[in-house]
Amino acid sequence: MCSPKRDVVQGVFSYMQNLLIKEEIPSAVRFKPTGFENGQYTFYLGDREIQLKNNVEKSVLNGDLGIVVGVLPAEEQIRINEETQEEEIVEEPERLIVRFDKKEILYYKEEMNELALAYCFSVHKTQGSEFPHVLLPISSAHRFMMNRNLLYTAITRAKKEITIIGELEVFLQGLKENLGQSPATLTL
Repeated sequence: MCSPKRDVVQGVFSYMQNLLIKEEIPSAVRFKPTGFENGQYTFYLGDREIQLKNNVEKSVLNGDLGIVVGVLPAEEQIRINEETQEEEIVEEPERLIVRFDKKEILYYKEEMNELALAYCFSVHKTQGSEFPHVLLPISSAHRFMMNRNLLYTAITRAKKEITIIGELEVFLQGLKENLGQSPATLTL
């Protein structure tokens, strides 16, 4: 889902996740709790995630999309203390495993603020991304910000199919709103 307003996005995250967990939306994935959360979201196996900021150490960038694929359990490891050159047992806490394309990245619980659920995005956040299918809701709540540039950006995120639902009058008004650099290809 691609929403013109950012505040709509928050409500959709929880709603979509709940439908998937309760199996009200068909999915090949069985959503199971991981025990990881960040105060805003609770992460389940199978959840779609988005990286919220660049992390050079992990080689993931703001906007990268991934899927929670597992939890690496806590374990004890033997390491050599660099100062004393003695062996010591170190407790490695459990980590969340998120697959981005073909690489799996491990996250500690204190790194959960780098992730968010990725079931809905604002049009602004989708710039530079493409999705097979896009659902674009349009309502009178979006009227003040609806314009050709925003519609063009939202519509061109869909590689295969877009579904626009909502108020036709607001959509048509948005087509008429020209911010000076509107795409010539978006005409009625």
